[in-house]
Amino acid sequence: MALLAIIGVAGLALWATWWAPSRQPPAAPVAAAPDAPPPVTALPPVKTTPPPLSRTDLILEAEARAAASPGAPSGGRDTLVDRRFSLRIPFGCEGPQIGSGRAQAHYEVDAERRTLKLVARPVDLARHPLVTQSPEAKTIEALETFWVPRPWTRTDTCPPRRDRPASATPTPPSPPTLGLATISEVGASRLRRRAERPYELVRKVPDDEPLPLSASYSLVLEGRLAAFPTGGAIRCWSESSEHRPVCVYAVALDRVAFETPDGELLAEWRD
Repeated sequence: MALLAIIGVAGLALWATWWAPSRQPPAAPVAAAPDAPPPVTALPPVKTTPPPLSRTDLILEAEARAAASPGAPSGGRDTLVDRRFSLRIPFGCEGPQIGSGRAQAHYEVDAERRTLKLVARPVDLARHPLVTQSPEAKTIEALETFWVPRPWTRTDTCPPRRDRPASATPTPPSPPTLGLATISEVGASRLRRRAERPYELVRKVPDDEPLPLSASYSLVLEGRLAAFPTGGAIRCWSESSEHRPVCVYAVALDRVAFETPDGELLAEWRD
């Protein structure tokens, strides 16, 4: 028995010596691969729409164009074409009047009938040197223009009234030099022309309201800048280098409105 025990111990030792070196240690746990980030999708660039051109924008751009090359069409596509604009033109700053006279916009009050009448009429510049001395002279049949009053100021309200004695030698007001015009080419439809068919509003003044004898109103013009037949959104003309240039934008009117100075809508026309 002792011999068998010795043989067993020796065999066990021999087996342990042979098997132990060949036994592989348990494999270390494999770390899980991190999740791949989701693919990044490039978004298309956001196309921002510039705000409508204001009175100040139109004045500054006209001054720059007039100084650069008065009367000459711009080379290539004019970046102003198709730009939106919004303009308020104050009128009636001196109160009501009878008939339009030379005013492009005015209002009348009939005290007996208690009615208020607002009128806005563009002037046709087709025979102005700005057109007759341009390459478009034979193309443009009508250039119906609304003038921007007092283009040396940036405000779109009536100027403050000044109580001062009349001058002994009064001088005439400065002529208008900046306008927005719709173009009618030769042979085009005349349905949208307004020089002979002005914008008008007649409304009854309620009996419990005072007649607007010292009121003022706003003519609102909205739309986009168009192009003259030979290109360019604006034309400037000057009699000489000593005269202030006259500049006119070509426009397509989307909305014309009468409003009170604080923005109350009285009437509007849309195309």
